Amino acid sequence: MSQLMLNNVFKINTGNSLGYLRENFELAANVHCSNTRSSCFNLQVPAIRNIAIDTFYYQGINAWNSLLNDVNRIESYNMFKLKVNSVLACNSLSRENSDFI
Repeated sequence: MSQLMLNNVFKINTGNSLGYLRENFELAANVHCSNTRSSCFNLQVPAIRNIAIDTFYYQGINAWNSLLNDVNRIESYNMFKLKVNSVLACNSLSRENSDFI
């Protein structure tokens, strides 16, 4: 998961990106009838085949959905960047520490 990818998905979700990028990103709450706790923040994961798994579209949605809800609901771009940076740093540090156990 990369910060740049998440920053771009944030811009797409908030409407601060080019229109053609927003076309394929749909909130799960707009697709499903039943709402879950996180569906108002998560994006609909597309049904795709093998080759599309490595695309920005698919990887960006999965990275966004893996974030905690308190990160997804941040409205300020600068605050989002700071929070994602700290989350990614914590994840990286915990992964490094688990290698030694």
